[in-house]
Amino acid sequence: MKRDLLLNGNPLTFTVAANSGSQVLSYDGSDHVLEFTESEPGVLVIRDNGKAYPARVVRVKDMIHVWLNGRTFEFSIPTADSESAGGGESSKDEIHAPMPGTLIKLAVKAGDAVEEGQTVAVVEAMKMEHNLRATRAGVVDKTSGTVGQIVDTETAIVSLVKED
Repeated sequence: MKRDLLLNGNPLTFTVAANSGSQVLSYDGSDHVLEFTESEPGVLVIRDNGKAYPARVVRVKDMIHVWLNGRTFEFSIPTADSESAGGGESSKDEIHAPMPGTLIKLAVKAGDAVEEGQTVAVVEAMKMEHNLRATRAGVVDKTSGTVGQIVDTETAIVSLVKED
């Protein structure tokens, strides 16, 4: 079955097929035999061709946030609005907390250059620290919030602009 999602604001197309208790995910010409086990609420162990990866998964409104191997992945289902807006470009330019929590570190300031995957802020929620990472390379346009402040999912903590 063919599926379309947005991953960190970028279109992602893949196919999924059931295979006796596991799922076969085909993406970019390679197959991954995945098995999912919930070890506790919100925590999955994902086995990819036998190798285990623990992941925290949280759904907030229409977004699914996955923390895996120190990286954050945001999944959403494309809508007519997101497609007409250039594939969700605004979600790539704004970095939000995945759930309400306390901003415990703001690692960048306006004008700083960032690389894709760089930690720009840390939010503490559900007794865990969540590293918020740049979804692409760019320059910090502005930051919102101060350390110790409660943040929600609606507030863009860091906004990026493209490098000149």
